[in-house]
Amino acid sequence: MTGMISAEDHLAVLDLFARYCRGIDRLDTALLKSVYWPDSADHHGVFDGPGQEFAEWIVPFLRDKYTHTLHLLGQSLISCSGDSISAETYFSSMHGLDRNGVASVEMCSGRYLDRLERRSGIWRVLDRLLVIDFIFEVPGGGAAASLPPAFARGERAKSDVSYRLF
Repeated sequence: MTGMISAEDHLAVLDLFARYCRGIDRLDTALLKSVYWPDSADHHGVFDGPGQEFAEWIVPFLRDKYTHTLHLLGQSLISCSGDSISAETYFSSMHGLDRNGVASVEMCSGRYLDRLERRSGIWRVLDRLLVIDFIFEVPGGGAAASLPPAFARGERAKSDVSYRLF
């Protein structure tokens, strides 16, 4: 049975998940760390350990392995019990690869299974399990660098134009 969640808490949780995606795609370690409690855990397949250490580990991993990333969130099933939340959130991600000058995109879909906790009015991840449902590689699909110069290009750093807004 799903416990009801207030609209305010629901929005706070969705904002938390959006900050996670922004941190991952902009390679912003500080933002990623802010999503996790200091005593949290992340079980991410290639990493299994404290959430804040995951934030420190994943940024250089993504920088070294992929040319760009994009994480999109789908629906979330959220159950609340006091200061604890259980959430299942669907995601799709794309990871740009360059293998000896040959571009491809790794496409991945799955779910984040999260336990969140509210402390002093703030929601953060206490435990996250990454579940992969689909993963495949598609040839081609270069980064935004192949766009005509008139388009704004995404960057994996605080030089990204979106940082002007926040």
